[in-house]
Order: sequence, then C-alpha cells, then structure tokens
Amino acid sequence: MTNDQILDDLNYASALAREGASAPLVGGRIGLMWGCLLSITLTLQWAILSQALNLPLQTLFYVWFAFAAIGGTGIAVMGPKLDKIDGAQSVSNRVEKVVWTTFSTMMAILFAGALLNVLFLSGDTTHYNLLVIIAFAGQGMAYGVVAKISKARWLFAASLASFITASLCITVYDETVLYLIGGIACLFTIVIPSLISLKNEHHDNI
Repeated sequence: MTNDQILDDLNYASALAREGASAPLVGGRIGLMWGCLLSITLTLQWAILSQALNLPLQTLFYVWFAFAAIGGTGIAVMGPKLDKIDGAQSVSNRVEKVVWTTFSTMMAILFAGALLNVLFLSGDTTHYNLLVIIAFAGQGMAYGVVAKISKARWLFAASLASFITASLCITVYDETVLYLIGGIACLFTIVIPSLISLKNEHHDNI
C-alpha cells in the first residue's frame, strides 16, 4: 500500500468520524410511527382483555394485524426516502438503523416463538406478557448504544425510562394492566424521543 493510499484511507476515516459526530439522527419519523402504533395497540389490548371495550378476544388478531400492516407499509414508504436525506449515511445513522433493525428482528422471532408455543404446545397467553418486558429492556439497550455513538445525550433519558418501564412491568407480569402501562410508557419512551429527534433534525437542516 502506497503512502497516498494510506493518506486517502485516513482522510476517509476522518471524514466518517466528523460526519458521524455532526449529522443529526434521521429515524425520528419511523420512531414516531411505531410509537403511536404501539401505544394505540397495547392500550387496545388492555381494553379488550379487561373488557373495558366489550369486544371478543378474537378482535386482538385484527388489532395486531392492522399494527403489522400499517407499520410495514410505513417502513416501505418512508425507508427509501430516509436513505436520501443528508447525513443518512453517517456513522451514527447507520448504527441507529442496524440497532433498530436487529431489535425488530429479535422481537419478531420471539413473537413467533410465543405464538407457536401457545398454538401447539402447553404455553398460555402470559407468554405474550413476557414480550412486553423484553421489548422495553431491549429498547433501553438500543437507545443506549445509539446515544453513545451519536452523542445524543438526551437518548440516555429514553434508555433509562425504558429500563424503568421494563422493571415496572415485571411487577405486574401476569396482570392485564401490563398492557395499559406499556401503552402509556410508549408515549414517553418512543413518541417523545422521536419528536425530539425530528426537532433536532429540522433545526440542523435549517
């Protein structure tokens, strides 16, 4: 390798580091969508299970189907557009994308496992309750990683709030109110952080 190639590599690495340190996070739109969907879906699950809404339990299938369909459509529509935003290819944004994609994959696989357990083995619906706890704990870890890489210190507050929610949910693991707590917590741990992210993105692009 020549000196010129080494210098080019060093300059490229330096540019990536500067870009990662200065570029705002661009995932706020995606986070806002999922946060609103999760808050509504979990609250509806509580309302149906507690009979606050006089609906059959089968309604939950349609609720979660709508959640997946709307969320999947939103990702398909917004994802390619986000990749074209200035700074979307920065280190912090690429890390954010990988972290949340990995988190989502984990939750989808765990949900499939819980569903198969309930349908074909001896599992009961409380297996789904465990997913809520894992989701908030995993979310806290994801926020922490993104906060460290992007230097978005305010995300550490979202990380702590997610961990606290997971801990609180453990105390009501086998109770229906778990879903109401989760629905409300989504507003503070996903919706508000996403709005802050959108505000910072807009401010930095002015």
